[in-house]
Amino acid sequence: MKSIQDLPIARKLLLAFSIACVLTAGLGVYSLLRLDTAHEYANRLESDSLPRTQTLTAMKSLLLQTRIDELQLIQQTDADERADYMKRLQNDRAEYQAAVKRYDALASKAGGELAKRIEAVRQASEQYFKVGDQIVAAASARKTGQLAELADSSREWRRATGKAIDGVIELEASNSAVESASFSRHFSISVRMVAAATVVLSALSLMIGWWVARSIKGPLARAVAVAEGIAAGRLDNPIGAIGGDEVGTLLAMLERMQQQLLERARGDRRKASELARVKQGLDVVATNVMVADAEFNIVYLNESIKAMLQQAEADIRKDVPAFNAESVVGASIDLFNKNPAFQRELLAKLNATHEARLVLGSLSFSLIVNLIQDDRQERIGYVFEWRDITAELLQRERDAESQGRIAAISASQAVIELGMDGIVLAANDKFEDAMGYSLSEIKGRHHGLLCDPNYRQSIEYQQFWEKLNRGESESGQYKRIGKDGREVWLQALYNPINDASGKPFKVVEYATDVSAQVMAARVLEQAVEQTQDVVAAARRGDLDQRIPLDGKTGAVRDLCEGVNSLVENMSAVVVDVGRVFGALAEGDLTQTIETEYQGAFQKIKQ
Repeated sequence: MKSIQDLPIARKLLLAFSIACVLTAGLGVYSLLRLDTAHEYANRLESDSLPRTQTLTAMKSLLLQTRIDELQLIQQTDADERADYMKRLQNDRAEYQAAVKRYDALASKAGGELAKRIEAVRQASEQYFKVGDQIVAAASARKTGQLAELADSSREWRRATGKAIDGVIELEASNSAVESASFSRHFSISVRMVAAATVVLSALSLMIGWWVARSIKGPLARAVAVAEGIAAGRLDNPIGAIGGDEVGTLLAMLERMQQQLLERARGDRRKASELARVKQGLDVVATNVMVADAEFNIVYLNESIKAMLQQAEADIRKDVPAFNAESVVGASIDLFNKNPAFQRELLAKLNATHEARLVLGSLSFSLIVNLIQDDRQERIGYVFEWRDITAELLQRERDAESQGRIAAISASQAVIELGMDGIVLAANDKFEDAMGYSLSEIKGRHHGLLCDPNYRQSIEYQQFWEKLNRGESESGQYKRIGKDGREVWLQALYNPINDASGKPFKVVEYATDVSAQVMAARVLEQAVEQTQDVVAAARRGDLDQRIPLDGKTGAVRDLCEGVNSLVENMSAVVVDVGRVFGALAEGDLTQTIETEYQGAFQKIKQ
């Protein structure tokens, strides 16, 4: 078991101060007990004895006052003054009775001799007030003969009541004196004990201080010498623990601290090397990187952003006339902003990646800002990634314009999107209307669904897709088959769309439904053929042939009806001429042509 000398300083101090604390606590407890007795006596004096004594004194004073009121009432002959004194007497008697009730309440817990004397006061008071009631009644009835006798009786009971009150006051005073003497003895003993304990505790504290100082001073001097060596930068001080107390522990901690300082120095050199590699890497990357410190001063630019700022210097000067690409490092980031206060507030609250756009002159830049923190999560700066997006924004505008044109085309033409394998990807309403299919019916199915089965299996259709897969567009008039089996003729352009690598990834067909025009052309072609047949028959002398009018409308029908009418007129003329010539051949000169004709036919008639 360790001796007290070998105990750690904390335990030595704890032991010494524990003893002092125990003694102090004992003294405190004893003093509190003594003070509690005094406090109890003072409370009892304040809450019991003193209020009761004051109430008894008030009762005695009011008792005397009622006696004076009775005498003045008896002596008065004037009715008004007698009424005044009678009212005063009643008020004083009421106050006395109230005082009696207060005292009864204060002395409700009284016992022994005090209770007996209080009962004597109560009985004497009752008798005194009975006589007082008789005096008031006699005075009210003006029975002067009884007043003298009643006054003597009242005087005797008042004296008896006063004597009873004095007896209670005397006993209260005696009890208070006994308690006061007891309190004085307790207080005197408490003072002597506290004084003695204070002397002993002071002596013990001095002894403890001397002993603790002696056990710490020597070893601590050794620790101070070692600490001074470390402070001077000597990190090779030989340190050996001496003992098991806190000074020995302190020396061991100094040794660990010295070792940690050596490791930290090595770590700092490693970090410096790493930072150098990071800087060299940032210097050569294509990304435009700028770094600012916590005070918003620019401390680093990599080579890429230096080149970009030099190239954009003329444009930037349109908004920042004082801008110089060679002197950006060391300047504030406020240089690039028209509202520096807003930017500083935004960066001060930054806790995640922030993206912004900056317009300088005719150039637009995209900025990505990130917070830089140390190992303790404290803010030490900001890193900005710049990107010139001027050309990109211009391309977006062009793309938007192209999309607008495409949208306009989609609004006026039938459009379908196909994968390079011919699978339907999308179609607009006009395409659905033209073919009679809804998108849900054809999406995911092959384009061949919309073609004639024979054509779908043909080499021509295969070559059609081979051409599109080579990225070549295809245009022309195409026969397609609608949902109800009807022919649909489309004037269409099949345009392959390339991805970023230039490889086709889908085909967009822009088409116009020309079925009506094709059908009209087909009817016209048929009408021409039929007309040629009728004309050929007429040449052969056959005037009975006619052009069928079924399925013909408009100008084609008018043309066919005109040809039919012409043949009919020719037939009629030939019939009339043949009839007349036949009659002439038979010698009949009476036959004539009665039908009305026009033009050359009219001349034949004539």
